[in-house]
Amino acid sequence: MNLLIWIATGIALGGIIGYFATSDRLEYLLNVVSGIVGAVLGGCVLAPMFGTGAIDINKFSSGKLIAAIVGASILLALINLAHAKNGVDRTD
Repeated sequence: MNLLIWIATGIALGGIIGYFATSDRLEYLLNVVSGIVGAVLGGCVLAPMFGTGAIDINKFSSGKLIAAIVGASILLALINLAHAKNGVDRTD
């Protein structure tokens, strides 16, 4: 259950960032996939680091949800920053 919430969170954040950051479908898909990966990593890695419980993808907790949001946001920000540094124009 928790894993599905993390994936939904990643899809939502990646979709929102992709909608505002680019008009290219491939870039949009990259943002959605990056959001999913960041949310799952945030939920699995950041949550235990911040003391919101052990890794248990079946048990929901708001702390893990917040960690998933933070993880997705960080990964999306890093990817978008890397694209900006490489001169990729994302506002076509």
